[in-house]
Amino acid sequence: GYRTIAIAPSHSAVQEVADAGADVNMTVAMYKEKLKDPEFLSQIQNNKHLIIVDEAAMVGDTSLKAVIDSVGKQSRVLFSGDPDQIKAVEAGDAYRVLHESKAIDVSFITEINRQKGSSDKDVIKFTQAFADKDYATTQSLLGKYCTEVQLNPQDFRNKKEHEQATKDAMVSAVSSRFFDMSREDRNKTLIVTPTNEMRHAVNQAIVSELKNRGEVSSETISVPHLTSVQCSAIKKKDRATYTEGMILRTKERVENRSVVTDYKVVQNFVEGDKTGKSILVENVKGERSILHLKD
Repeated sequence: GYRTIAIAPSHSAVQEVADAGADVNMTVAMYKEKLKDPEFLSQIQNNKHLIIVDEAAMVGDTSLKAVIDSVGKQSRVLFSGDPDQIKAVEAGDAYRVLHESKAIDVSFITEINRQKGSSDKDVIKFTQAFADKDYATTQSLLGKYCTEVQLNPQDFRNKKEHEQATKDAMVSAVSSRFFDMSREDRNKTLIVTPTNEMRHAVNQAIVSELKNRGEVSSETISVPHLTSVQCSAIKKKDRATYTEGMILRTKERVENRSVVTDYKVVQNFVEGDKTGKSILVENVKGERSILHLKD
């Protein structure tokens, strides 16, 4: 008999809870804004609602208090998240405090399910040990997958040269170890890097060696790379934000499932549009349509 409202600190997290089937989905910021509407607040306080706060560890003190204060006696709040994950941008660590003070009932998921289907038993053991905070076991399991690279800082003129040489040595070590494997093992190997810069360098080194060995074609194929752009709701409605050739990825709900569509911006204006809130886009088939930014 409860109406479910799922809220989360980011749009991507909201999309995940939306896919789970909540009745209403919105960001925490939007929920706080809607609480200013007396009619909305009255509905929350006087009817049975289940408020689900996903990624609760990323919600600050003020926002979490606003959520708790908004709930009436008939309603319930369910917090979901990991206190050890990324902290909130907003001040405070309310979710952790609620955990440690035992001010709320807490249930823990102690068994890792996401990697259960892996054929590599070490992956299962590693993820479980890490989740259990058994760092000694985690380190011992990681040992055979790691290669330590150390360069003497005194061999270089400055810190910048030493850091760059260390990065180059790390890339070389990863690439060498990768090619020491059989092709079958390589196909099952995941390389983890600390930064995107390192990932690109490792990819470049491996692809270059694969070309030298004739294992892949030397022909170069360019593929679009989508980069997430953070902009405010106001900027999203400003056609000046959009440039020719930009790729827009949209998500919409169709028959209780999330549908993703990519559009390319043809021009950031539409002839005859008096609102100044429309742009011309085309889909992957080259079909053109008008996207209304006010939507």
